[in-house]
Amino acid sequence: MEETIWIIVGIIAVLITLGGLVNLVGKNSQEEKRVSADQSLDALLTMCNKMCKMPAQTYLSVSANLPSGSILNITGNLICVEIRDWRKCRRCECTLEPYQLNLSTSEAIKLFTTHKYECFFLRNPDNLTMECKG
Repeated sequence: MEETIWIIVGIIAVLITLGGLVNLVGKNSQEEKRVSADQSLDALLTMCNKMCKMPAQTYLSVSANLPSGSILNITGNLICVEIRDWRKCRRCECTLEPYQLNLSTSEAIKLFTTHKYECFFLRNPDNLTMECKG
């Protein structure tokens, strides 16, 4: 009888430990996505600010690794990335035309964990245009 109790206690302890590990792995995965998105935001901001100082009709690109489940959104001079309940924005020195790249579709989430894009900036007389291809 006593052995049975210890076996049950052992099984419960293993289940609790496994639950904790699954939770930890899930949090680590989300943090990796945030770091990747943050690095891409920094690269996009650097190129955006560089393009603000360029003459009209200048066309340059930068690589960005965006995680599945994210949305890249540009409005005015803000470049933002959203992942679930996390959102981070960077402010460019000049105005951009509105743009959105949605990687939160079920297809995008199933295909890749990270999407590599080449984001192209075009300097217009009054603003910038950005578009990502990948």
